[in-house]
Amino acid sequence: MDVQTCKKNVSYNNFSLSLGILPVYHSLFALAFDDLSNFYPPTHVFSTDESISIHYRVRFFFANWFGEGSKTSYRYCLRRGRISAVLDYCVIDYLFAQSRSDFVAGQAGVSPPLSVQEECLGLAVLDLWRLAKEHNQSVREVCKNVSYKSCLPETHRQEIQQLSRLARYRIRNTLKRFLKKLGRCSVGERSLKLKYLMELAGVEPSHGTETFQVNHPGSQLQQKEPTFNLMRVAGESGIQFSGSHCPADVLVRESAKSLLWVMIMTIILYLLD
Repeated sequence: MDVQTCKKNVSYNNFSLSLGILPVYHSLFALAFDDLSNFYPPTHVFSTDESISIHYRVRFFFANWFGEGSKTSYRYCLRRGRISAVLDYCVIDYLFAQSRSDFVAGQAGVSPPLSVQEECLGLAVLDLWRLAKEHNQSVREVCKNVSYKSCLPETHRQEIQQLSRLARYRIRNTLKRFLKKLGRCSVGERSLKLKYLMELAGVEPSHGTETFQVNHPGSQLQQKEPTFNLMRVAGESGIQFSGSHCPADVLVRESAKSLLWVMIMTIILYLLD
């Protein structure tokens, strides 16, 4: 399943509902540029004269939303004492399609280094296993038509292609033996998607974060070097700066903004539940 593309003449709400995305999850999505370089602000108004393609993407998600570890994230319900998972299956399916597309295409900041090639091969195994479940085929039948390299980023495919024929043969046979053993296990398609997303979070820790290049306004007035260079925004850690020393008042101010943003998101999800 490819990442869905939303045209200008399609209603935002109708489009999301047609995909099974409930209104309570709308605040986690945003409209991205065609090249995925940035997102449109929520207040952006599209002109009827424009002819553009925009991508409807999951933009905000938190670490441990999948329910593993001591920092598991939950979404509160209206009933007292009850909690719900952060995402439902429709959103998980959409997030999987989006994340897999980013991983294979090496886009949207998902570009794992060659040093984690073994982990990426593990993701390819999960992907082939999922395809077998989706098409109700054996893993052996899937491997006849789908190469494991098609489930890897372009840089990793090129690296493997440069190996000797014997090395490529060993990798292929190792994966086939591993898939043959896994094919006997009873596991659902959605469980494989969850496992894929969990493993991808380990391979690409920056997945789900956004980085912006910023300059400290005071340093420009004094004709000095920028106080900090990069601003990193993540759902769990909030707003962080990297580069030169950042003034304490800026850190306090931005931390307050981050906390306010998290509170607003929580209130929106609570009211729409």
